[in-house]
Amino acid sequence: MVSKSPRWVIVSDFDGTITEEDLVISVTTHFCEENVGIVDAVQSGKISLGQGLSQLFGNLQSSQRDHYLAYLKAHGALRQGLSDALAAFAKWQLPFFVVSNGLDFMVQPLLENLVEPSHVYCNRADFSQPQIRIRKPWPCDDACQGDCGLCKPRLVRLLAHRYQAPVIFIGDGRSDFLGAEAAQLVFARASLAKHLNDSRQAYFPFEDFTQIRDMISHWLDAPPMEPNRNNAGFRQTFD
Repeated sequence: MVSKSPRWVIVSDFDGTITEEDLVISVTTHFCEENVGIVDAVQSGKISLGQGLSQLFGNLQSSQRDHYLAYLKAHGALRQGLSDALAAFAKWQLPFFVVSNGLDFMVQPLLENLVEPSHVYCNRADFSQPQIRIRKPWPCDDACQGDCGLCKPRLVRLLAHRYQAPVIFIGDGRSDFLGAEAAQLVFARASLAKHLNDSRQAYFPFEDFTQIRDMISHWLDAPPMEPNRNNAGFRQTFD
């Protein structure tokens, strides 16, 4: 428990949110074409995220680690405005955390010198076997039955309790659905935005971190409209 509560805690997804490209999908399908069907099964809800992650990486050879790292270096572009936004969040004393269903060898190198390692929650890769195995340090708790792989709603609740502050969640995809629902304010794009629209839940759209930084800066002077998270089709714009 911290001594003084911040205004908000900011919790962000990694793949397709911090990065321009979803690197879990990109890496696993590039190095194993069979994984395309597994991705489709996860996206359609036929199998859980936890099952899908184990299968996707279980189809990749541990011996190819250097090739994966080279691919990540070539394809791991970060979303526009991230560095400036992180500097602003630090200035405003808003803790920033990353929650990712990706693996440590994918996430941590791209965030080096940007986000403190202790503020990055992700799954871990085990290269000791012929195929990659996943270690999942943050599985679902009793409050979540989603088989998330890394349980984002659990971490949202944990950080909200630790800081005694509301959570701003930033995400883009299926792995963010439950994390977004556990937060108080949400920035969404891509399939997360569609899901929130379809389920009649509120969110703020974004395409880069400059928009997020500017909106939060505005909120520091004027509190955000507290949307009814069940308000039909609520979608705040950046006008």
